[in-house]
Amino acid sequence: MKGSKPANSVKLTKCQLNFKEDKHDLLPDQLKIQIDESIENNSLRCHILFLDAANLYNKIDFDGTETVNIDFATLGDREVSSTFRIYKTDVQPDPNGGNSQAVHLHGVSAEHFTSAILDVNQSYRESIGQFAQLVFDKLKSDKKLTVHKTDGRGTTIIPGMTVFEAMDFLVSRAYSTSYRSSAYRFFETLDGFYFANIEQLIAEGKEDAITFIKNQDARIKPVASWDTIESINFNIAKDSMHKIMSGMYASEAKEIDLINQRVIESDFILGEQFDEFEHTDTDAMSLESLDFIEDSLKNINTSFWLFSGQTGETTAQSGNFVDIIPRRMYYLSALEQVKMSMMIPGHSSLSPGQVVKIDMLEVTSKTKGKEQAAKISGNYFVTDVQHIITQEGYNCIVKGCKDSYRSNIPNPDKNIVSKRPS
Repeated sequence: MKGSKPANSVKLTKCQLNFKEDKHDLLPDQLKIQIDESIENNSLRCHILFLDAANLYNKIDFDGTETVNIDFATLGDREVSSTFRIYKTDVQPDPNGGNSQAVHLHGVSAEHFTSAILDVNQSYRESIGQFAQLVFDKLKSDKKLTVHKTDGRGTTIIPGMTVFEAMDFLVSRAYSTSYRSSAYRFFETLDGFYFANIEQLIAEGKEDAITFIKNQDARIKPVASWDTIESINFNIAKDSMHKIMSGMYASEAKEIDLINQRVIESDFILGEQFDEFEHTDTDAMSLESLDFIEDSLKNINTSFWLFSGQTGETTAQSGNFVDIIPRRMYYLSALEQVKMSMMIPGHSSLSPGQVVKIDMLEVTSKTKGKEQAAKISGNYFVTDVQHIITQEGYNCIVKGCKDSYRSNIPNPDKNIVSKRPS
């Protein structure tokens, strides 16, 4: 990756359309290949734009059975090989102004199709993680499912859901005693499928985070390199009222046990429980000042209500879902507060679920510049990666988020600073 070739060089060895008993090499005509990974998507997506010099659009009766094989790699990095099922096609004029039309292919992983035609009608008494593996096995996929540990056992019924719907249902019921947020997601990357705890991914990803650098001084001409940020944008949420109402600072959950005629309560207060969680940075600091938290959040005003089933078990059949909800709501809300989107030279090994470190080199020596750079620099949890290959090269658009600032800004004592051991 650090050789003499351009930073966005790519080794694209295959882009092959398969239909009926035939196949067609799209490499000579390809204009753009895009592969999308996201923790919010159950499967991979792909979009291929090519010049239709062979008039394939009119020769092929696209009926959803077509597939496309894509093999590529960053120079010096891992090789990626993926197969997609084509579910949609459309045509558009040649973007280069030629006489040929351009065809746009839209694809998803084959497992997406398989999931849609399978029903899950099943009860279970295993742990959520164990049952997730059993449900996934119905796809008969060759891809690996990585399952993070879940705690608790209980009986739950899945009535007539697709496989992916059932996996999302299990995600909402999963909980962990090791990672208090219990924030799970089911998604696919170029490495395979994940039934993963976001907090665990952050904890593990911080150990080997890749660093990317952005020089903000216009006087310094950037040097193209594999770790150089070509462009980056930040979005820092400023809606305090929304944060209060979503339970980000303080909330409670109440479970009404109709069988035993009792109410079980669990409170969450950010100022007291900040250290319970794995934050994106080890030296984490709360996004809000202590003054705001103490002055504005003297009373809990956000409540979540649960009802026990007829057996006396909680809604999640876990025995402590009432304890999970406030912490999950806080953690997911916190990860929505600071977001970034950057374009970098292509990285075939970069996927959602990883952690990247952003170094924003300061514009000036002024205090304001230092403070802003310090806040937005640091570790980000990767939520989305778009791999974009064109005739000009290979780039990635990477989206990420963070739940806290680093505590190296001026006056960190004005905020909650994590004392969690590294």
